[in-house]
Order: sequence, then C-alpha cells, then structure tokens
Amino acid sequence: MSKVLEMSPQGVATGVLGCQIPNTTAGDFTVARASTAAITTKDGLIEFVGNDIARVEFLQGETCPVLLTEPQSTNLVTFSEDFTDVIWNKPNLLASKDVVTAPDTKLTGNKIFANSINTTHYTSNSFTVVNGEDYALSVFVKKAEFSWVAVQLQGTGWLGSTMQVFFNTDDGTFGTVSGGVEFGSQALEDGWYRVFIKNQVVSTTANIRIYPCPSDNTLSYLGNSNDGVYIWGAQFEKDNNTSYIATSGAIATRLKDQVTGAGDAALFNDAEGVLYVESKALSNSGTDRIVSLSDGTTSNRVYVFYDTNNELNFFIVSGGVFQVSQVAAGVDILNMNRMAISWSASSTLIYVDGTEILSDPSITTPTGLSTLNLSHPNGTSNEFNAETNNIRVYDVAFTAQQMEDLTTP
Repeated sequence: MSKVLEMSPQGVATGVLGCQIPNTTAGDFTVARASTAAITTKDGLIEFVGNDIARVEFLQGETCPVLLTEPQSTNLVTFSEDFTDVIWNKPNLLASKDVVTAPDTKLTGNKIFANSINTTHYTSNSFTVVNGEDYALSVFVKKAEFSWVAVQLQGTGWLGSTMQVFFNTDDGTFGTVSGGVEFGSQALEDGWYRVFIKNQVVSTTANIRIYPCPSDNTLSYLGNSNDGVYIWGAQFEKDNNTSYIATSGAIATRLKDQVTGAGDAALFNDAEGVLYVESKALSNSGTDRIVSLSDGTTSNRVYVFYDTNNELNFFIVSGGVFQVSQVAAGVDILNMNRMAISWSASSTLIYVDGTEILSDPSITTPTGLSTLNLSHPNGTSNEFNAETNNIRVYDVAFTAQQMEDLTTP
C-alpha cells in the first residue's frame, strides 16, 4: 500500500496546515479564518491564535492533538469577563473582578457571592433571540468557598420553561438537572471547568441566570457577603456551544474555519484508492459537513461526511453519476470514529471502526481527482465542523482485511 497524503495536525503556519506526507508543499492545506479564535492547550489552558492559523488543540484527557474546525458564531454577551458591569443584573449578589487567575492565565477571573439576606442570589442577563431556534449558554467556573453553581435558562421564553443544571466544582460532576436540555462540561487547568446548557427558545427574548450555591439544588439561602464561586468567560450563542469568544463592551464574532486545497492531480490516483478520516462531529447540527476528494467540482468526487440527518454518509460520484451512496446506520457521529472508503473498478469497501458497512463488486471510478478539502469541493461551503485526529489518502484500493485493520480502534 502507498500512503500519498496524511494530515495529523501538527505543522502550522499562517494560512497553512502542513501534512506529514508528502513532505512537500503539494500536501499543504490552505487555512482561512479572518478572526482570532480560541484553543485548549495540552496544559488545559485557553489560548487565542491569530487570523488564518489552524486550530490544533487537545481534547480533555488526550495527549495527541486534534484539528478543530468550527462554524461562525457570535457571543451575545457584551462583557464576558466582567461580572461587575451593569449589563449583569445582580439581585442580592455581589461581584468582584480581577481576583483570580483565569483559564487564559490572566488575572481577570471574577468572584460572585451572596449578600446577607435569606433569598435567592444570582446574576442575570437578557437577550433578543430568534424564536424557535436553539441557544447555548456557557461559563467557566471554579470553587471558592462554595463548590456548587447553577446555570439556568430562566422563564417562559424557553421550551419547557425554566431549565437548569447544578454543577459541582469539587469533582466536575452534575447534580440536579432539568429534563429535556442538552448540557455538558470541560475540565481545564487549576480547578476551572467550562459548563454549558442548551435549549430551544419559544420567544424573542431569552433570560439567563447564574447562581453561586452552597449545595446541590439550593437556590435560596442566607448569605454572608463573602461566600461564593469564581466565574469567567460567559458566552451566549445561537445553535450550539462553541469555543470561547471573548468580549469587552460589544458582541464579538469568530468566523468559520476553512481548511482546503491539499494535494494535486499528480498526487492522487483516479483508478483506485482509499480515503480515511478519524474524527468526531462537534454537534448534531443537521447540516452536511464534508471531507471531499474531488476534481474541484461535484462531477467527480469521493465524500466522507456527516449529513443533514446527523448520520455518517459516503458518496462516490463519477462523471456526475452516483456510484455509491451509503449511510453507516447507527454510528454515533459525536464519538471519535475511524472511517474509510476504498474504491477501484472491481471493488468498493466501506468500513467504520473495524466493521464492514458496504462491499460493492464494481463501480465506474471518478476521474481528475486533484484536491482534498475539509468542505464541499467548492471550498466555501459545508465545512467539516469536527475535531479531527487524522486524514489519509492511499493510491491503491485495500482488501477487506486491510480495511478492518485500518479502522479498528
């Protein structure tokens, strides 16, 4: 077998993501994103990279990097790191800023703590939203005197009315959680966690609240004007929870990641080959998210992609005619999966995580394959929004045993 291209995210320069194979510029991807963007470092810290820099980051508990490619998103919170600002309402709550080192290593962390009244204590914010759409709230939290924090989507503007999660910063676990919401957390360095909650709005106004809590499922209590939790980096965004977007006085937008244009016609073999992808989708976004090996059009192409039904799918098209269209039923795209499609005139094989999905005796192979995109062949749409460990292209078709070996975790 001959591996003609391999991308395992490491070689990064402005506008370029290098491939390990080939060791020439022919294998380089072009990277475009006209904004800064956040990554999580190997040390569990938040770091910002500049325009057109590929985002190579580390998943929680992993030692090998992944390539993060996200859609555009806007943080609607105008002061994400200053909870003393007046945009944050604070009924029976006090706030201090710049009192603890934040996840980005700067002294910008806040503390929120209850006053000396026996009631509920929280900070809140309100936003104009699009009725019927999903919105996600996320915030970084750390233990101070209290271990518990409640993150709440408050009021009748949310599907099912008020929804909330209680989170324990002692051990990174959730306590009481409302049914019907999507939620999760990410552990970072120095006791920080990022907690998120997501739901659908049923109004044009959405309210959020964050409570310091002395225990699980406790919103009302007698405070002492001291005890609370550390907090930083609030984010409220349409659709799904994405990487942190810092704000200071106005909303801010991180533009989408575009990674395209690796390889050329001399590198790829039209007659036979294998396209291998090891990745996990960022969310069930209901959009096509594509890795494409093509002639630059949709007439000749090989796809591995997450489709509008949030399923893993595979295409081969030759001369504008579909040769293969195969869903890998039952595969959870939110898991890290190993996916491969092998093609030749006499055999097509599709394997996922060591399991055969398709064996087809013959197809008409695509011609003119010349470019590998983490997107539609046009390079400007259907970006592959994912965390990707590895992408490879081989110039020979594989046997069933080779496909099983390649994709078995």
